[in-house]
Amino acid sequence: MTGGNIRFDFRAQVTIVTGAGQGLGRTLCLEFAGAGARVAAADVHGENVETLAREIKDRGGDALALEVDVSQTKDVERMVAETVKRWGRIDILVNNAGIAHRGDIFSITEEGWDELMAINVKGVWLCSRAVLRIMLEQGNGRIVNVGSISGWLGGHEVGADYAVSKAGVAVLTKRMANETADRNITVNSVAPHAMETPMTEGHGDEGKQRIMAKIPMKRLGKKEEITAAIMFLASKEAGYITGQTLHANGGTLMVY
Repeated sequence: MTGGNIRFDFRAQVTIVTGAGQGLGRTLCLEFAGAGARVAAADVHGENVETLAREIKDRGGDALALEVDVSQTKDVERMVAETVKRWGRIDILVNNAGIAHRGDIFSITEEGWDELMAINVKGVWLCSRAVLRIMLEQGNGRIVNVGSISGWLGGHEVGADYAVSKAGVAVLTKRMANETADRNITVNSVAPHAMETPMTEGHGDEGKQRIMAKIPMKRLGKKEEITAAIMFLASKEAGYITGQTLHANGGTLMVY
């Protein structure tokens, strides 16, 4: 398969990407496939990943579309089982699925809090636990979690529940890395600031201008830039890096 602008070699490796139906997840799938990976694209919106899988196949790649709610154990176990049935192994997991809320703490409902935590934190744990069983048998693997600068600064134009969930992802990353470091498995995370994705579009033009004003680079991140960071941590070249968070935020952390 040809295509993609990011140069990594993932030939014959099997990659699962959650939240693959749009935005960063979609870009990740296309780039991994362009680098030779076999891609299992998982998303709660099955029609989106069906379209994506067809696009990858049309470009000469190998892809599997999976309708998955990462907060549901049965869905996650099916995702892993179908991937292993198709290709016999799992080399890389990117936990990208997530949702966000905006507003102050009084605008967060109990149901909204529970839903967000179930997807953003429980989903990372469920997917990682299921995939780690396979990776431990193989004796190798890479997990990359998509965090957020909000988990470090307490939120930028997002709700407290989202910030708390991404702080949880950072801690979970360290814990899982600690438990698997001696088994040739790495677990890392990437913590972006706002990107040019559908999630950021929800802030509207005024909200995006407020966000960019606080970023030293004065712009949003590009999906391809965050994708490159994730693919680096998933690559063989990053084999001595684990338990880390790579901050991709246009320099924002250095001014806070």
